Amino acid sequence: MEAPDGTVIINGQTVTVTYATLPIGASRQFSIFTTVLEGQDINNTACVRADNSDSEDCVTQSFVSSLPRTGETPLEPTLLVTSIFLLLGGVMMIVHLSITSE
Repeated sequence: MEAPDGTVIINGQTVTVTYATLPIGASRQFSIFTTVLEGQDINNTACVRADNSDSEDCVTQSFVSSLPRTGETPLEPTLLVTSIFLLLGGVMMIVHLSITSE
């Protein structure tokens, strides 16, 4: 848990982060790090409450289980560069052998 300048209370699966004051237009960032066992339901809900408001504003967001597919595998650029170096190395070896055999 990282909450610079914030007060953190953890009660079971509920994490409460309190900032004493938050000026208009200001923002605060905090991070919660967890490990989820396979097969568990995950609900990420964040709520904001202010002393000058009677209501609580909440938002629920799903978690990221995997990155979106881009159509490119991580190995494609590596294989391409490796193939080019092997090809250039082979050409250089052939040229070197032909020069030294003359």
